[in-house]
Amino acid sequence: NKITAKLILTGKGKNTEYLIKLTNHLGLGNSVYFLDRMPHAVILQLLYVSDFLLNTNDVSNLSHTVLEGLCMGKTIITMDDGSLDGLIKDNYNGVLINPNESSPMIANRIATLINNSHLYNLISRNALKSSNEIIPTWDEKNIFELNEIQSLLNFSGSSEWK
Repeated sequence: NKITAKLILTGKGKNTEYLIKLTNHLGLGNSVYFLDRMPHAVILQLLYVSDFLLNTNDVSNLSHTVLEGLCMGKTIITMDDGSLDGLIKDNYNGVLINPNESSPMIANRIATLINNSHLYNLISRNALKSSNEIIPTWDEKNIFELNEIQSLLNFSGSSEWK
């Protein structure tokens, strides 16, 4: 079964023009939309209606948007730069792209997922499952932060600090 997919890319990067040409060459022009940078609230709305999250930040690919995408069960396609180690596993709960081969690999991996609904659905289900296992709840996060602050306060009172 072939799925009907939507990919919305926001922001402009060094590979945007190449990706537009490659998207059209692969016949995916009706499935991929290139938009300017958007506010976070709009990004969440776009993410909600999208099938994929393509995350290609040049600095670090660990972002709130990736975590939000996992929580929404989105198939995340991102650079394998080490920043998502332990969070995204290739072909399990996301798709990792070698940064040195990113431009051709991104389009090819998206085309593979569009043409393989079983793999796409499996990765999406595993993304949602992973988010429940990996991402702490609000209360768990607050307890962790409180413990870290308490640890720092205790350390600052020790003779090691002086």
